Amino acid sequence: MQTLSGRSRAAAGGRGAPAAPRPGARRATLCRPAPAAAAAEARTHEGGVFVRMEGQPLLELAGGHRAVPLLEPTVQRVPFAMALRIIDPGAAPAQVLGAGAGSGSDDAVELHYVLGGAGSLLGAAGDSQPVGPGDSVLAAPGGATFAVDAGAGAAALVLLQLLLPGKLLRDVAAGQRSAFTDPGELGLSPEWAAPSVVKAGRLTQEMMCSLLSPEAMHSAHAEARAAAAAAAAATASLDDGDAPNNGAEVLVSPLAGGRLVRKRSLSGVRAWQLPNATNQLALLFGPHTDPGMSLTFGVEMFEPGHRTARHIHTAAFEMFIVLGGEGVGISNSDKVPLRAGDVAVFPPHVVHAIDNPSARRLYCLQMMLPNDMFAEFVTSGSLLDPLDRDDMAGIITGTC
Repeated sequence: MQTLSGRSRAAAGGRGAPAAPRPGARRATLCRPAPAAAAAEARTHEGGVFVRMEGQPLLELAGGHRAVPLLEPTVQRVPFAMALRIIDPGAAPAQVLGAGAGSGSDDAVELHYVLGGAGSLLGAAGDSQPVGPGDSVLAAPGGATFAVDAGAGAAALVLLQLLLPGKLLRDVAAGQRSAFTDPGELGLSPEWAAPSVVKAGRLTQEMMCSLLSPEAMHSAHAEARAAAAAAAAATASLDDGDAPNNGAEVLVSPLAGGRLVRKRSLSGVRAWQLPNATNQLALLFGPHTDPGMSLTFGVEMFEPGHRTARHIHTAAFEMFIVLGGEGVGISNSDKVPLRAGDVAVFPPHVVHAIDNPSARRLYCLQMMLPNDMFAEFVTSGSLLDPLDRDDMAGIITGTC
């Protein structure tokens, strides 16, 4: 990702090359066996961190929940923690989700992205909001706890859970560049890192496919959207109809604490065409929704044949999680193949890029921490129409 002028860059010129025409037919999502030699450990390539989801440890947590750790500050030396969270149908609501609940810190910002299944976001006084594939939930620090319930449906509710250090974000928002201390001092103690958790094997490609099958994703997405439409009349929206990111953002009263929990749907969000580039970014959270928020989170789409200009960020960590398609991650002089389920993190001063040499669109979750003027750069581009049906299909059903 390229920063604004004034930030250090490793390459001059445009952000991306002209893209090949977008094919009309979409490839069916297929399960592929993991290579026999695939390593479960994170792979560090000259400064960049690359993690393949399949092969990671599968942990049994309390209440019928499971977790697959993907990033830990003290292991990968990054200023956040991330895991795949699996809530099986009929399991107790995940009370541990939420800033300060089960994270070992009352100063954690929690960000969740729903990959599969359908459930409910439970708030105070019995209020709830449906959640399904493509939904994001953000809880600010301060002890605001909430719960996610998978209900009694046929499929597990599968989320990506991110724990972000609240102090770091506040320092950056206040103009302090003290940014990244030792990862061990960030105060992030994920529930899945507790000594009491039980290891139940490793996440296989087949298991990932069963959790995130296209059929289950389509069904859950339709169910969640129908429930959201039914609840819309009783829910206050923060966006007006002409807003650039009218993604049906709603507020939910927390079970505890005074800060509201924010939920945003990907459906209806308008993407930005990045300046002088072929890639697009649908922003979900960032300074454009909350001026005091020093992070950027959204879905980035790379056209076939796209080549990102090689660049660095002087202060920010940039992370990509591949949702659908295939690409190549550039980390200094190294090139790393990327496919659905892969995670790539580029620390400050690492020359990096994401290329899409394939014939189909590449879809990734993207986060910049801190924002480092990135949202301002993105919104200086061209505002596009809301995500179309093909894009939603590629994002929602392209994970396996």
